[in-house]
Amino acid sequence: MLPSFIGKFFVLYFVCIIVGLIFNALVAVAINVDAKARDLKSATLYSVLAFFFPLIVGIVYGVTRNNAQKNDHPKLCQSCNITVDANAYACPKCGNTNLAVWANPNADSQMKKSVKIFIVAVVIYVIGSIAASGIAISSFMDIANDPDSFDSEIDEFINRIDDADDYYDLDDDSDYYDKNGNSYDDLEDVLYYDNNGNTYKHYYYIGESSKECFVNTKTQEQLPASNCFVDEQGFFVFISDTSALKQSEDDYVVYQDKNGKTYYLASYAIWNAEGKLIV
Repeated sequence: MLPSFIGKFFVLYFVCIIVGLIFNALVAVAINVDAKARDLKSATLYSVLAFFFPLIVGIVYGVTRNNAQKNDHPKLCQSCNITVDANAYACPKCGNTNLAVWANPNADSQMKKSVKIFIVAVVIYVIGSIAASGIAISSFMDIANDPDSFDSEIDEFINRIDDADDYYDLDDDSDYYDKNGNSYDDLEDVLYYDNNGNTYKHYYYIGESSKECFVNTKTQEQLPASNCFVDEQGFFVFISDTSALKQSEDDYVVYQDKNGKTYYLASYAIWNAEGKLIV
């Protein structure tokens, strides 16, 4: 679970991202609907650009939409009822200059729909901004009231990032290590050692059951991963009955028995190059 202060900042970040995406999408749709109502050639281009730059494109569109180039549609001669080229000034058959220009019969309703979509976009943006401001103010007030807790949670968060970096071993040539510091390129090749000299390998999926398990490299016995742990010395331990184990409230991979001995889920056990357990 993320620390409370940092958790609020993550919520704030995602609220801003989601509200921003929704606003951009709605503005793009509104412009697209309005541009189609006006029969503009650049309707698609306007809407695509509006998604990425809603403010700038919205202003440009509002200024230029009345003079933008429209699609070419054939005209209709009202004298002999034949279609005439869009650029013609007179009917080639009868010479009539009274040519009907194509008009979108749904233009008015589409423009009204565009306005409604834009209003919804603005409302969502305002509500999202208010929510984000509330979260930000609450976060800064919490920090001001308890700066020590904030500092400690920042340190904890940084430590978790460092642990994740150690987990994936991003800075070393070899990806994974075992208890003895031996290096491996593949996680499934890492050996787990118990106190009796047996070794095990971790498989996420094996056989037709596709169940995660640990396999004894000598006997090929398969042990369910949920019952496999490593102790504080890094030795592999199989516990058939886990009902007596108590899961830590702070870290879901940590368990303790009734005697206070600590165990870690073997599925999450990782060692560094010195053979130190860094769960």
